[in-house]
Amino acid sequence: MKKTIYIIALAIGLIATTQTALAQGPNGSGTYYRAANGTQGQALKTALYNIIKEPNVKAYSSLNDYYEKTDARADGKLWDMYSNITNYTFNKTGGNSSEGAGWNKEHSVPQSWFGEASPMKSDIVHVIPTDAFVNNMRSNYPFGETSNPTKTSANGFSKLGKCTTPGYSGTVFEPNDEYKGDFARIYFYMATCYENRMSSFTQSAGSNCFDGSKYPCFKSWFITMLLRWAEQDPVSQKEIDRNNAAAKIQGNRNPFVDYPKLEQYIWGSSQNKTFSYDNYGGVDPIYLPDIPTAIAATNITSNSFTANWIDSDNSETYTIELRMTQNNVTEDHTVMTETFAKCDGSGSTASTDCDKFMDNEGWTGSGLFPDNGKLRMASGKASSTLTSPLLSNPDGHVIVKFKESVYSKDATTITVKLIDKNGTDIQSKAVTADGSLHTIEFSNIQTDYKISFTSPSGQRYYMESIEIIAGGGAASQTKTLEGIEGCEYTFNELSADYTYSYKVKGVNKDGESDWSNSIEVTLQTSGLAGDSNEDGLVDVSDITTTASYILGQTPAKFNFSNADVDKDNEITVADITGTAGIILGK
Repeated sequence: MKKTIYIIALAIGLIATTQTALAQGPNGSGTYYRAANGTQGQALKTALYNIIKEPNVKAYSSLNDYYEKTDARADGKLWDMYSNITNYTFNKTGGNSSEGAGWNKEHSVPQSWFGEASPMKSDIVHVIPTDAFVNNMRSNYPFGETSNPTKTSANGFSKLGKCTTPGYSGTVFEPNDEYKGDFARIYFYMATCYENRMSSFTQSAGSNCFDGSKYPCFKSWFITMLLRWAEQDPVSQKEIDRNNAAAKIQGNRNPFVDYPKLEQYIWGSSQNKTFSYDNYGGVDPIYLPDIPTAIAATNITSNSFTANWIDSDNSETYTIELRMTQNNVTEDHTVMTETFAKCDGSGSTASTDCDKFMDNEGWTGSGLFPDNGKLRMASGKASSTLTSPLLSNPDGHVIVKFKESVYSKDATTITVKLIDKNGTDIQSKAVTADGSLHTIEFSNIQTDYKISFTSPSGQRYYMESIEIIAGGGAASQTKTLEGIEGCEYTFNELSADYTYSYKVKGVNKDGESDWSNSIEVTLQTSGLAGDSNEDGLVDVSDITTTASYILGQTPAKFNFSNADVDKDNEITVADITGTAGIILGK
């Protein structure tokens, strides 16, 4: 009996061993990912982190020695994802005088974002070889999309410009479509491999992409874009080969290359699916709606209109955004920003040559000291003044936002003045330096102006950024409506005091499209005889409005043409009588 039990146990053990031996992950990864089995969503990300964390990265200075294994083209030359005109051998490093002059190492996730800390600085998964000139053009700007680039590499292969990806408007670097998926999967890897360090990834411009959390790690605009990039540019053989080579060098793998569309299990549409390392089925195809086309509004009246758009493929419903801007009032807008990035800490003063240290020319001042990306104001013995160049008439409204930080233990009073072109004070306000972002408003300004910051001697502080906003004080408002079926929507109870615009996007179970083009709408002025208050109706309120006008008062809204019922070009009691007749049906 004991012998029988032993044989049965041995057979079970052999079966289990055989099953284990046969269970293999993709790309020769074997049982590497087995510990992530049965997890999903955020838990899957953490399980993968525990598998791929703490890579055995090589010294940053030695990475060039490994690129021939990770980044060689079929012809033996260096594979460059930033430029399509380069033809580098692996020993032609350096040289950024022009595109094609030489290559160097590029951190796909800029090292300034995580403080140049190890091991991220040397992780070969995201430290790639690229053309030095284009690398320099990219600087530490986020990846993004731009439709109006200010700079491009040869043939427009890579671009730099204002971001047109919804959710962010700063400067971005757009890689070529051919490699957008590659970079998306590198970012998924970095957010997973360094899950315990995500709070450090928000330094410098990193805060525009990373949110500092372990999950979801990314800002919403950025993760939406990365998921789309990964979908549109699937895993290539180049990525598989590089992943295998990198694994031999530093001992860990990029799971988002080994398992195509794995990112959907963590951040996307398949977060409720359970991961199986040796029986991975990927995810169902994602069919995002096409971008709809907004077309001209119809049925425009004095208080309503119908928005229209052309049906887009794969859209189940639509979301519409209505933007409202008050007529004849200038909207507030940024007229100047200062970052103090040129304050290099050379020890010199900026008082005699502000233009050398400022983003915008024409600043003047005294008691100013550049200090590593900040401008120190005042000294122990000298007061300080920093005055902007002359700015044009703001139509009544000026907002000054500035970020400062405290110097040592100085108790500092900062006086912010708005002065005219002759230096005469118009308005001034004072705040206490406390390391915060201050917002100061000036109103009823009808002249060209300068902004001046002053502080007494011995009350030192650092100026870190300034933004000057001006206009008439108007602010556009938006209203968003979801779940609209069909291709039109009528807005009612509107006012002719505003100009409107609308845009739409398609929505289905897999997600939503980008916004459509925008259509502007100006409401008609009411032409109803007697409708003196322009509400589209003729009633007792119009009699009250006309009477107020006759008595020399100022009604909130008054249409002379409508009120002049008898058309004698005067507003008299006869017009009130005429309005009453219209109401009574006479």
